[in-house]
Amino acid sequence: MSTQEPEVRLRKFVEADRPKLDEWARRIDSARYMSRHTPRVANASAAPDQKSRLWWYVIVADGADVGTVWLEQDHDPDAVVLGILLGDSSLFGHGIGKAAINLAIKEARRDGRFHVVRLNVRAENVGAVRCYERCGFRIVASGMRETADKRFRFLSMEKELEGRGSAT
Repeated sequence: MSTQEPEVRLRKFVEADRPKLDEWARRIDSARYMSRHTPRVANASAAPDQKSRLWWYVIVADGADVGTVWLEQDHDPDAVVLGILLGDSSLFGHGIGKAAINLAIKEARRDGRFHVVRLNVRAENVGAVRCYERCGFRIVASGMRETADKRFRFLSMEKELEGRGSAT
């Protein structure tokens, strides 16, 4: 990566990308930052109606695959849940995540089915919280979660979108 802002684009995630995704998750020890590194509906055998509620991409920065971003509809038909993973900590803080999030939202909004993007982030992940805030998300709630070996505070964040169905 150069010192100037990288060129970021997205391409559709395909099953052949899964080994790379698992390697990225291992490389950054993703369990420290997130509860999962794939969407809930992340397998090829998912029902067609479930797949249609998922926008899943590989993040390409300066021509190299560097991570993944997804938006998936959950229980609320007007909302999607965001997930993102950059596969190398040296990429953090260079605008790649912000660009990828904005591109993913733009792509998914063409569908016109939602007007709110939601996410949960661990409060200690200050860099991610700042990135989400720069993308227009705001904190709407906080709470505590426990895993088998750790207890942590999380923040729930939302971004409301105007112009439902527009591409901006």
